[in-house]
Amino acid sequence: MPLPVYSPFMPPDSTADMERAHDYAAMARSPNTLRAYAADLRDFERYCRRRGETVLPATSPTVAAY
Repeated sequence: MPLPVYSPFMPPDSTADMERAHDYAAMARSPNTLRAYAADLRDFERYCRRRGETVLPATSPTVAAY
């Protein structure tokens, strides 16, 4: 679905725009994306535990080293 084109000179159709925004946000959280995020977090947790680091909140040096 194409993203809407906005112009500061034309008022947006807020109902249609809100529906498009909702659909776009829902696609950003697809099941595959959520599974990938969960797998990445599990990997980061293992990394931190092996090194005795705090998982959350992670420090910048820990994230950079990961």
